[in-house]
Amino acid sequence: MLCADCRATDRAAREYLMAVREFPLETRRQRVDAEAERLAGLGASHVRVLSQEGLDHYGIAMQDPEGNEFDIN
Repeated sequence: MLCADCRATDRAAREYLMAVREFPLETRRQRVDAEAERLAGLGASHVRVLSQEGLDHYGIAMQDPEGNEFDIN
């Protein structure tokens, strides 16, 4: 059985994903690209694009100046 906080977090995550999916992929791609460029200007570097043909997903893997990887999606 999940605790009340865990259920609330899970519910919030599902609601967030549903809201994100309402935006067309091209809109999400533009937002991710803009954020990646902003972070690159602050010293982060692009590692790879996270996208597969046929999937409704787009993201960019990046690395901060200390070498820690993170994703934007």
